[in-house]
Amino acid sequence: MGTVLSDAHCLIAAELSARLETGMNNDIPRRSRLYEMTPAELAITEAMEKVEQTGCDVRLTEAVVLLGRARDRVADFVDGVKPAAEGRC
Repeated sequence: MGTVLSDAHCLIAAELSARLETGMNNDIPRRSRLYEMTPAELAITEAMEKVEQTGCDVRLTEAVVLLGRARDRVADFVDGVKPAAEGRC
């Protein structure tokens, strides 16, 4: 039985392969490089894809935007970006 890869994982493999072939440097932020996203960031990215595949509606677009914000917040945490107003856990 073969391994089934999600669209996000296929994109990661393609991006990594292209970067290795072209010798591109790391001018692109970590959060924008699929192959360097954390499992949480990838899961949110996959959820965004699933919502987009659901159909065309303003509410779905809003959901994708909110998921994008959530992914950005996770990336902020991973990258050590401090929030504008320090919150408590």
